[in-house]
Amino acid sequence: MINFKAKLVDDAELINILMLTRGRPEKVVHAIRSLDKLAGNKDKIELWVYVDDDDIRTLDFIASEWDKSIGIQINWHVSSRPITHGAAFTELWNISSNAGIYMVFCDDYVVNTDNWDIFVRETFFNIPSDRIAVGYLSDPLMPKGGINFMVETAEWINQVGHFVVPYFPYWFGDTWLQQIAEMVDRKYAIPVNVWPMDGEKGKTHRLWDLPFWDHFFNALLAERVETAIGIIDRLTSDNTVAREYAIANMYEKIEEFEEAAKAGQSRKELESTQLILSQETKSKDETYLTALRQGERHLKTMMPKIQEMKIQQMLWNKQKIFTNKFPHKI
Repeated sequence: MINFKAKLVDDAELINILMLTRGRPEKVVHAIRSLDKLAGNKDKIELWVYVDDDDIRTLDFIASEWDKSIGIQINWHVSSRPITHGAAFTELWNISSNAGIYMVFCDDYVVNTDNWDIFVRETFFNIPSDRIAVGYLSDPLMPKGGINFMVETAEWINQVGHFVVPYFPYWFGDTWLQQIAEMVDRKYAIPVNVWPMDGEKGKTHRLWDLPFWDHFFNALLAERVETAIGIIDRLTSDNTVAREYAIANMYEKIEEFEEAAKAGQSRKELESTQLILSQETKSKDETYLTALRQGERHLKTMMPKIQEMKIQQMLWNKQKIFTNKFPHKI
């Protein structure tokens, strides 16, 4: 779906902020000003912003050269409207400089922690030497431990093959990342607070067919598990005991995720959520329909792996029951 390319790390302390925006330059101003005002070391931060080439309001804003007053280096990337969020973020990743840390930032939020970038770097100073890790900022709209503002090392992105998974036209990419990070126990809280400008979750572009995308996400847990196993294999290649422990932790997390999916919203509730939060008032556009068709094809392609994971989970549950019943070898 996307042309991802692995990248070198030229500067482990450089933070590349990746941002998508459409049709609300007044909010982009506030978001960027907050990042710039509270940064501790602006020379080690670059901002890369994806702008749709039909977004006249934002293009006019760029032409005003307002950003000349900002200390952080801003790189505006104007391109055709992407099919999915992941496609846009991957395009930004591919063209951006070779940083050590990549951070998403939403155009309708502000950061309100002084020296936020220093806290980000310090968090990644205190991780294992392989640097395969995901951090996250504190968003008041998310449950404790929930990821909305992901901060990823270049090593993590090179390992999993994306900054944001390429399938979704909205939402879901952050939770996809969160579940993988939790399955491999490489998720780190960063003591940096962000705040939504309007005090609540804003409207979402291209929010259609929420029941389908919710089902798509839950069904493709098998793909996230496959990614997690790849990370575990790399981290424990020379330690059988550590691998067994990591796999056990992974299966425990799988159970949590499956239970959460079962307890999720009904189709009717999802449709109500869509009605409340969708920005859209017109019919589905072609970029969205392309994403939907790709999602349907990918779901069909993944069905054998989905069934295989269900079988593996059943075997794991039987083994766990046996181990609990007979905890000591005779």
